[in-house]
Amino acid sequence: MFIQVSGAPSQYAKSEVIRRIANFHPSIWGDRFINNTSEDKDIHFRKVCEVDELKDEVRNELFATGHLSQQLGLIDALQRLGVAYHFEREIQEALEHIYTTFNDKIDVDDLYKVSLSFRLLRQEGFKVSCDVFKKFKDKDGQFKESLTSNIEGMLAFYEATHLRMHGEDILDEALEFTTTHLQSTATLIGNPLAAQITCALKQPLHKGIPRLEARQYISFYEQDASHNKVLLKLSILDFNLVQSLHKEELRYITSYPHFLTFEQERGHAPSTVECCMKQHGVSEQVVHDEFNRQVANAWKDINEECIRPTVVPMPLLMRVLNLTQVVDVIYKEGDSYTHVGKEMKDNVASVLIDLIPI
Repeated sequence: MFIQVSGAPSQYAKSEVIRRIANFHPSIWGDRFINNTSEDKDIHFRKVCEVDELKDEVRNELFATGHLSQQLGLIDALQRLGVAYHFEREIQEALEHIYTTFNDKIDVDDLYKVSLSFRLLRQEGFKVSCDVFKKFKDKDGQFKESLTSNIEGMLAFYEATHLRMHGEDILDEALEFTTTHLQSTATLIGNPLAAQITCALKQPLHKGIPRLEARQYISFYEQDASHNKVLLKLSILDFNLVQSLHKEELRYITSYPHFLTFEQERGHAPSTVECCMKQHGVSEQVVHDEFNRQVANAWKDINEECIRPTVVPMPLLMRVLNLTQVVDVIYKEGDSYTHVGKEMKDNVASVLIDLIPI
């Protein structure tokens, strides 16, 4: 079929192109971000000053310790609470020291310390060997069943496995081992780590969005009877301050028309899964399994590229990692970008809308 364009001669006629019409839905947030009001400058300044005072207190009180287990716990807490960027120099110095003495100071039978040390060092690019976990296997080459009673250690071991690289079969085995046992542990009545385990099984720390993980961990940390009150207050105040900055940015960005219109209907087009099913004559589950395998290998590629010395500068690699984490969260169980459900709405609200009460 041909059509005439603006009365042009027939030799300039073009074939009609049928385009699917986008059916834009209104933003689910309405004018929420556009209508954000800036915080009073004097109030904001007082909060910044309070954060600075708390930073000094944390630095003087907590980094004074030279005990390995306390250092590990502090670094982990600072990172998971979202305030590690205030203490980059101190954390780097501590990890350098832990790395140089890694094989000498790690308790042989302490699964929690070994796993936490491994994860903290690996995620900062230190080249530590996964052979440190061989000590937790029995004579038959299986992980010792006695490990399953150490719930805190099993959770730390599970989180460490997500830093695995190609060829590290022991970490592949460990992921299956810890996942299986943690799934049953999470349902035990009275387990104080049940909520953390459930969240970790759904979204491992290494693959989560840092700000979202921080908001979630602040709640867990607050419920821990042994939490440090100064560190907790710092993390809450800092989270709220960063959120206020994000609100200002969103107010500016969303002033452009339709910027946050996410859902669109353009008619049906075959998905990648459907194409693979048809091309190879396999079931949907087979395709999903293959895609999950490819995703797991891609994560191993990313983990390898982040080991020092890196070919690409680490700050640039962190941008790639951050984007991958966002994709993992949004698309792991469906297209939560196009079809924004309750969970994604709650995630956005917890990070960008709701203040944490002090």
